Amino acid sequence: MAHAGGDDQRDGRAGYQDDDDAGDDIGGIDFERHFCIPLRLLENKHQHRGMSSVSQSKEQNRMSPLVKEFLETAGAVFSVHNHTPLISFDDAKEILPHDPEDMVKGLTFSHSDCGLAIVALRAKDKADYKKIADALGMRRADLKMAEPADVARKIDMEIGGIVPLPINGTRVLIDRAVLERDEIVCGTGRNTATLVISRDEWLRAAQGEIGDFSKQA
Repeated sequence: MAHAGGDDQRDGRAGYQDDDDAGDDIGGIDFERHFCIPLRLLENKHQHRGMSSVSQSKEQNRMSPLVKEFLETAGAVFSVHNHTPLISFDDAKEILPHDPEDMVKGLTFSHSDCGLAIVALRAKDKADYKKIADALGMRRADLKMAEPADVARKIDMEIGGIVPLPINGTRVLIDRAVLERDEIVCGTGRNTATLVISRDEWLRAAQGEIGDFSKQA
């Protein structure tokens, strides 16, 4: 992560020094925990089409109700994979049937007027925080990760299950590299379920701003 004019960000919550060369974390929160990843235990796969009727068993209701309602209202076609909670990135690398770096991650930032912004990136890519801050109309030094409690309260999502959708006015930024994928695999608002949706269906629902928000190799 490159400095904007050599700036350093210190988070007063923990005296955390944000070093843009240290990796994808900010404010002491590990970005890897924002990955939207399926697990080895793909216990149940349920396809939803718009407002179609879906059995409401406990196993079928693991995704965030707010996310489910948003997607169904948008008429999106999507599948949900239920699984046991996934916490660490090392676990993901060990147990996933495919490379977790190919997934999509959602980085959640505090935005103006107590709002939120979610930036969608390929999991293997590093964020360019200067470009993200510019897109959000903020100084690089003011860019802060959203508190997990705020994310849960405002958009009913938990860390490990972030899905880039404009729920409750959340602003969505989409890194251009994500569009290389025909299928988007990301969170459902819960870390016990994973969303699979076509790129075009997701783009229609996300209504995001497309730009270059990752660091170039």
